[in-house]
Amino acid sequence: MNIDGHTKMYCLIGSPVGHSGSPAMYNYSFDRLGINSAYLAYDVPLIIFTKPAVSPQPLPGRTRSCMLSSRRTTLA
Repeated sequence: MNIDGHTKMYCLIGSPVGHSGSPAMYNYSFDRLGINSAYLAYDVPLIIFTKPAVSPQPLPGRTRSCMLSSRRTTLA
């Protein structure tokens, strides 16, 4: 994977995300198909999610995809 100024970035944001196979699957597919894109996983506590953080203004000529993941456990 070579990231440059033309690379389209995709991400998974949530907690926990370490178990996700998505980055490996997508990056393998991007590489095999010659698509200049990268998919990263960010393990971020949900407490910091706000509308401005998740949906920034789009940049001209760029696309953006972001998936949010949440797994909550309730202890009785």
